Parts: sequence; C-alpha cells; structure tokens
Amino acid sequence: MATPCKWVTVLVMLLAMAFEVRPAFWPTLEVLQSVGSDLETLTAFETGVYKTTTTTVQKTHWAAPPETLLLVSPTTIGVYPIILFVPSALVQNTDYSQLLEHIASHGYIVVAPQTWPLIIPSQANEIEMAASVVNWIPNFLRYVLPEHVQGSKDLLAVSGHGRGGKTAFALALGVSKTKLTVQISALIGLDPIEGVNKLVRTKPYILKYIPNSFDLSIPTMVTGTGLGNHSKIPFGPSCTANGVNYEDYFNECRSGTLFVVADYGHFDLLNDKLSVAGLAASAGCVSGKGAKDLIRRTIGGLVVAYLDSSFLEKHSNYVNIITNPSLAPARLDPIETKTRTLGDGIRYYSEV
Repeated sequence: MATPCKWVTVLVMLLAMAFEVRPAFWPTLEVLQSVGSDLETLTAFETGVYKTTTTTVQKTHWAAPPETLLLVSPTTIGVYPIILFVPSALVQNTDYSQLLEHIASHGYIVVAPQTWPLIIPSQANEIEMAASVVNWIPNFLRYVLPEHVQGSKDLLAVSGHGRGGKTAFALALGVSKTKLTVQISALIGLDPIEGVNKLVRTKPYILKYIPNSFDLSIPTMVTGTGLGNHSKIPFGPSCTANGVNYEDYFNECRSGTLFVVADYGHFDLLNDKLSVAGLAASAGCVSGKGAKDLIRRTIGGLVVAYLDSSFLEKHSNYVNIITNPSLAPARLDPIETKTRTLGDGIRYYSEV
C-alpha cells in the first residue's frame, strides 16, 4: 500500500494532468486510495486484451495517404483514440512494430508514416510530411482500418522517437507551415533530440533554452534513456547528446511528466529483428545489456498508462506507476512531474 507521502505526490501529479485534460479530472484522496497499487491491477506493461492487425498502406492506395503508413490497430469493433507516431532518423517505421503492437493491444490506433524514404528529408520537410498525415486522418483513416473499427476524431495524440520526437513537438507547438485541421489532444516525445549537439541542430529550432517556454496546454509526456548520452568511443559523439536531448525538451515544458529508463540506450526500443536501416542507425548508439523486450514493454506501458489517464479517465495504471516505479519491467529513474497547479514549472519527484 502506498504511503501518505506517496499519495500526496500522486494527487499533485494527477491535478497537474487535470488542468490539461478535457473534461478535467479532479481526483480526491478517496479516489486515489480506491486504486490498488500492486501487480494485480497493473496491466499496462503486459499485452492488452485487444487482438491487433499491422498493415502497410502505400501512397498508391485509393485513400491516397500523403506518405506510406504503418497502421497498427485493434480488430475488435469499437472507436479508439489515435496516435500519430513519427520514427527517428534513418529508421523504418516497421522497426517499431513490436512497440506499436503493444500499445495498440490496449485499445489505440497507431498511424506511423514512413518519413525517411530513399531521399532523406530536411527536418522542415519531415514536419510538413507529418502535418499532411495529421490532416489526412479525419477524412480517410476509416477507409484503411478493419471493418467496424473507427478512430476518435476528438482524441489524437502526436508522438515520435528521436528526431521524430522533435517533429511531434513542432506539430503541437504549431511550427508547421501546413495548418492543422485537427486538434491535438496530447503530446508524447520518446527520447526527443534537437540535433547532433548544440552546435549542430536541425532547423527549425524548437528548443529556445528558456525554462518553461513551450506554449502547450495539452497533456505532455517525455521519456528519456539513461545510456542515450553515452558514447561508444572515448570523447566520441552520442546519439542523444546533452544540451539537445529529453532533459532540454522537458525543461522547456511548463507542465508534463518525464520518465527515464535508466539502463537502456536510444534505439533499444526497436524490434529484435531490424531492417538494414534500423541496424545501421542503431549500430552507432550505446545499447543496454538487458532484454529489449523490457524497454519496449516499459515504454509501451507508460504511453498506455498516460493516455488512459489523460483521455479515458482510467487512472489505475498511471497511479500504480507513479507510486511504485519499481513495478516497471525496466528500471526507471525517479519520475518527474511539472505542474501549473501552483505555478509554471514547479517540479515534483516520485520515490523509486
């Protein structure tokens, strides 16, 4: 059972989310105490109850997606929240299929555009590519989903990994030249990076290096990796260098939650079997020694728990994780939450 101190931390964290969610959730201590904090009620880290299907939708499909898509969705009749997922640099969208299938099995439709075709796009072009997919979703996604499966137009999260995480932030901040016709409901940056280092950043610049400067009013979750800023060779480059990584993105968020998977590297969440591009991209990054399934289940479970609490008012998994981070399959650093409840940028840390 969680200690009174932990429940105060939980209350503050959920109140912070409540200010960003419509309709707002105002938890009471009675509600929090009604949520069991044990493995029996923690389901986000395990495969969900929904069977899923994974398909590739080519640009030549009659529904004419602006980019080739990897589509992962439940097969059960229903209406599900939608997640746009933008891959990292040089990586194929299919290299994330195991992670995305975990998320979809909990009742989410994941749309992952292939933003790195044969011609490498600039960051600015990648942002416009992702924006065009966002605008395509409301009118055409239903034509490529399984029969009787629908996406919720009111619950759209934008997310991305690495450079794709920067693209997700750009969309949420309104940086794209393409005007979005859909309201973004949540933002998730998985180990986002601004560039190679502070001297080599891709344009447009997202980081301003001003604390709490991001003008975001939606639930925002950021993840990082403990080994991402490590180099394979002494004094060599790292995949997520200090000054351009998740810490800097979270520092500029006025509110949100940060989860750091301590013992893994930037590309460890990819599939066990990778494309040639995925192998090449991950070869230059430090990797953890643990099974990759553990970080995939951890990251996938965190996404599910956060969005379940933000979108669906299903708080059990989220409460369990922030009160007992040690329940995650992979070790987490203390969970950090920034809230607007008492003022922009006030930070709270969980116990581990």
